[in-house]
This record gives sequence, structure tokens and C-alpha cells, in this order.
Amino acid sequence: MKAEPFDWPTPWGTLRGLRWGSKQPERSPILAVHGWQDNAESFHALGPELAARGHTVWAVDLPGHGQSDPLPPGAGYALADYVPALMYPLAHVASGKWTYVGHSLGAVIGMLTLVAAPEQFGSAVWIDALGPMVTPEGHTARQFRRAIEARMSTEVPPPRCFESVEVAARYRASRFTPHDPGLAAKLLRRNLVSTDVGWQLRVDPRVRWPSTFRLTESQIREMLEAIEQPVLIIGASRGMLRTPGPRTGWLSRGQFVSLKGEHHLHMEPSGAEAIGHEFEAFMD
Repeated sequence: MKAEPFDWPTPWGTLRGLRWGSKQPERSPILAVHGWQDNAESFHALGPELAARGHTVWAVDLPGHGQSDPLPPGAGYALADYVPALMYPLAHVASGKWTYVGHSLGAVIGMLTLVAAPEQFGSAVWIDALGPMVTPEGHTARQFRRAIEARMSTEVPPPRCFESVEVAARYRASRFTPHDPGLAAKLLRRNLVSTDVGWQLRVDPRVRWPSTFRLTESQIREMLEAIEQPVLIIGASRGMLRTPGPRTGWLSRGQFVSLKGEHHLHMEPSGAEAIGHEFEAFMD
């Protein structure tokens, strides 16, 4: 199934992404949100899998990622800053309640989005993440100083440049998932731009700034307990979320399933198919 590009205007710029399925879905439309420094191509396998089940999948590039515009000068990329960027266009795209599907950072943003706009979402699926990281007690001041120093710095490092997409893919695959260079290349093509000096990453460098503050575990619990929609949490056997942990129990209607694979299991055909089966059972 071929993906169709789309543009969503917002007050600060344009969000871009890839759509699978009809604009008039038989079942709830899906907002698919990728992980940190990834892009909508992250859903190249799962998007068609879910679209074949009667949904329209709108996989969006987060601000500063992929082909979406960066946030305005002076802005940062705190978790909460992503939420209004996603909420602006939803009411203009499809009526009824959405299903939120998020991977990694996209899943973390999903927690905040469901709290902020419960009337817009009927359910959610979070892949290999359940809530944000916390700062240990005694480290808050140091974390804050690091974040402010990054924001005050006038030295913006130049974008990393590679001689080819394949070289960039091997570089990424040697350090992060997906470790398959072919999958890494598919993901990176949307994050790279060809220039006179080679292939440069187009991800906004500000997305790598440290967080000024992080939620405490008790605040995360309050957020999760406020979510009334059913949430399916999918852990990867070789990923970041291998067991349910106490956070799953803080969701009133949370379900945890562990599937075989790495952190980007949804990019592999077998992982996408397995998630599709779990998704179908969950939605029924």
C-alpha cells in the first residue's frame, strides 16, 4: 500500500507526514507519532497493516523532525510543547474520536495528549514506552543548569554530514535501533537533505537540548490515573519496556503485551503484523 504525503497547517508552521488508507475510514482514524529524531517513515510497515484493517493512518513528522517545519526561534522542544502542535489540526482532518498510536517519544507525548484532550481520543496504543524519564532526587538543579546552558549557547553545531544515505544508515545502525542498515536507511531518507557537501541531517538541533524539568514519578502517576481511555502498551522483548512495571497499573484501562523484537519492532514486517493482531483484539 502506497503512502500519500499530507500537509497540516498550524499557527507556527506546517506539519507534514504520510497517510495510509482512505480519507473516509470505516473505523476510527489513527494519529501515529514517531520517536525521538525519527519521522513518519517509522510507520512504513505498521501503517499499511492498520490501514488494511479499515483505519486511516496519519503518521505525522513531529515539529523539527522529518519534513515538518521547526518550531519558531527561541522555542524549545519540551514534551509539553509537542502537544498543541498535534492538537491544532485534528479537528479539521476527521470527525469523531481518534486512536493515538505512538512509538517511544511518540508514546510519551501520547500520555500528555490524552490528558490534555480526552474528548478527541477514544483509545491509544503505546509502543515500547510508558511515560517519560524522571530525574533522580538530588539531580534537579544540575539538570536545570545543563538545560539553560544549552539554550543560552550561541554556538549551534553544524548538521552532521554524510557522503551517502547508506553511510548515514550504517552510522545509525551501529549505534541505535533499528540495527538493520536497510531499515535505518528507509527511516533516514526522510531526515536527510542533499547539499553540495553531502547528505545532511535536517532534524532541528534543538530537539537534543536537555529537558529543563522532568515530571516526578508521583506526577506521572497522576497523569496516568487521569486517563480514562483504554490503552494498549506493547513492550519489546529486546527493547526499553520489557515488563509492565507499576505504571501499567496506574492506568484504569491499561493492558500490557510483550512482543518479540527490538525497540523499533514496528518497522519490521513480523513486528508490524504481530502488533496488528494485538491491535485488532484490543479494538474489538
